Amino acid sequence: MTAGCAALICAALAGCANNAELREARPLGAFELGFNVVIADNAQTVPGSRTASEEELEAAITAEIERRFLRYDGGRLYHLGINVDGYVLAPPGIPILLSPKSALIVSVNVWDDTLGEKLTENAKQFTVLESFSTDAVVGSGFTMTAEEQLLNLAQNASAQIETWLSQNPDWFDYPIVTNPFEEGMTFEVDVTEIARGTETGEEGVPRPIRRPASS
Repeated sequence: MTAGCAALICAALAGCANNAELREARPLGAFELGFNVVIADNAQTVPGSRTASEEELEAAITAEIERRFLRYDGGRLYHLGINVDGYVLAPPGIPILLSPKSALIVSVNVWDDTLGEKLTENAKQFTVLESFSTDAVVGSGFTMTAEEQLLNLAQNASAQIETWLSQNPDWFDYPIVTNPFEEGMTFEVDVTEIARGTETGEEGVPRPIRRPASS
């Protein structure tokens, strides 16, 4: 078991309240969601956890990021790249006093499309716990399906990311801008580059995040 998985177990046993509801939009200045890239191909879990597929993890988090962030229309595109590092989906059948909580660990990078640069020197890692509720008190493994647990974690992850972005207002301190690309233009993008924080191409030359697709 890796150190990351051990930390995840500790988080899962701790218990914590998270607010997944859509609050009033935060002051995110010029923020408008561009690419929303979630990669879960290296996600770890622990023995005894319910399991979720790579596709299920990516789909749940992608949907909740869109639900929360598509309401921002500041006019300047920012890309969110999210790696799923690990997760625990609490199983049923464990004595109530020892019931673990579900947890999710994600690492997030933020890119400014206009600058073609990554704003996060190092990815920001979040340990996300399931929301406190009557169900969670007795262990969500008894009362929720794995899909419901994953949805709860994805909602809480998007809420934590929103709070974090609001704590970095200098990233979004720009006037509303007009999309500089022609309407109908298509683009190519390396999604792994966005999610994992790769900034340079061949010979260390920085690459723009979004660029017109080759004809």
